[in-house]
Amino acid sequence: MADVIWLTRHGSRQDFVDADWHKTAERPHDPPLSAEGLVQAEQLAWRLEPEGITAVFSSPFLRCLQTAAPVANRLRLPIRVEPGFSEWLNPDWFPAPPQILPREAMVEHFPVVARDYSPQVHPTYPEDGETVLRRTAEAATGIAQAYPGTVLYVGHGATVYGSLYGLLGQSFAELERTLGAIHYCCLFRVERRNGAWVLGLCGDTSHLGEGKGGERFH
Repeated sequence: MADVIWLTRHGSRQDFVDADWHKTAERPHDPPLSAEGLVQAEQLAWRLEPEGITAVFSSPFLRCLQTAAPVANRLRLPIRVEPGFSEWLNPDWFPAPPQILPREAMVEHFPVVARDYSPQVHPTYPEDGETVLRRTAEAATGIAQAYPGTVLYVGHGATVYGSLYGLLGQSFAELERTLGAIHYCCLFRVERRNGAWVLGLCGDTSHLGEGKGGERFH
């Protein structure tokens, strides 16, 4: 059972800085990090290095894997790819289930990805807001029960909201008031106290440069 959980959103994404990127992309709904996002991922890794993290979990979307990889490489830990932390499969954003890297290509691009991890949850397209909260909450609480020590969840705005929804037991409205904007590569930290999860660090961006950005939800 985990004692501490760190949560972060991916870094700045390429399609938000280059509006034409999707026109020639092989997977237009799975953008990589922008140049700034790659820097943010390195800053995140530097920040988390001394925190005693024992396991790293990531959404399978490319921008999240690119965010998790510097942390995992610095800590010499595998990345466990958790589909339960995937982007919100909102039909207003995606006209069909988004294409992401196939498993073998994922391992080829990111050798640090664990081959033997059994995911907690597999999302189903399409999802409404309540469904993504429940799906992410299930993944977050399942991992917290199964993995001891200090773990890191790397995902999307929806991952942060859904994970804390499940761990803290607050309503979405309460979380919105507490969390505010979920910036790129910002950090949240929860720890177990007397059998309950308590939010400590909330949306910290002190490890990032001035261009933290990322008020958009996904």
